Amino acid sequence: MKQEVKVTLNSSANYFDDVLMELNSKLLFNFVTDTYISELPSVPLKIIDMSIKELIPALSEKYNRLFVDVGNGYVFLKSDWYLQNFKDTSNIETGNIAWKGTGEIRESPNQKKNSNDFPRLKYPRKVNIVAKRVPISKMIQEISRQTGWQIDIEAELRNRRVSAILKDVNVEKAIEMLTLVLDSRQTVRINKSLDQKKWESEKLNDALDNRPDRVKESDKLIPELLNILNDAQKMKFGQGKEVAISMKELPAGLKEKCKGYLMNTMKSLQMRSDIPFDMSRLDEFAIVLLPQPSQALGGDGFTLEGMRIHF
Repeated sequence: MKQEVKVTLNSSANYFDDVLMELNSKLLFNFVTDTYISELPSVPLKIIDMSIKELIPALSEKYNRLFVDVGNGYVFLKSDWYLQNFKDTSNIETGNIAWKGTGEIRESPNQKKNSNDFPRLKYPRKVNIVAKRVPISKMIQEISRQTGWQIDIEAELRNRRVSAILKDVNVEKAIEMLTLVLDSRQTVRINKSLDQKKWESEKLNDALDNRPDRVKESDKLIPELLNILNDAQKMKFGQGKEVAISMKELPAGLKEKCKGYLMNTMKSLQMRSDIPFDMSRLDEFAIVLLPQPSQALGGDGFTLEGMRIHF
């Protein structure tokens, strides 16, 4: 059984986030906490032989924080955060106090790059950040830089400040922690960037260009065949049912194209040339089958990626 780690610490830190930073060097836990410029300093802290499970509730009570265990870390929020935030905003607007700079943020050294070939997963899905009293907007920028996630945040929330240590935290969990510390909600919007759309279009065009000629020919013939369907056949096709057209019913020009398609297919599939086959009688026995969305291709004729000609 793994022994629970306990810590003893004499801290002269004046603020809650400083205490968490000190403790993290001994206990290694992830956290996000709110910070305020108008928050009053605290008296020195003395911790004797306490585990993380004992420490978190005790520290939260001492520093007037609510806390939540998110599984692989903790989120802390001042009990009267709404009042504290109002004080900060008012004091900064009137010029009574001001933050010195935009805080400190860096990528922690154990960030690993993802070698997965799946396009979207080439970005790491883990967040590694050490941040001290930075605006939420700066925290969001760093998460976006590391993971490729594009995250929008309301203007009134962007200047709220946090301190955090996140090591190998899933990006979804990191966003959840920021959402909690802001007492806000997540709204998800999924889209593709212009670069992603361009890449996908190029890949699709390459794939279409590399298809066999018989498949390209089938794609050209199918729209022409659809144009000659009667109302009953159109309804049947629209319902995903198989539609069969007798070769002798086709207009002369389209019939010749279908015959050419059949001959080219026979050549491309290297069919045996010694099989008796009278092309002049094709009109009598051949039927064209249009493709179905649910159709398992196969059967007793030529099975192609598109229409089929049975005889």
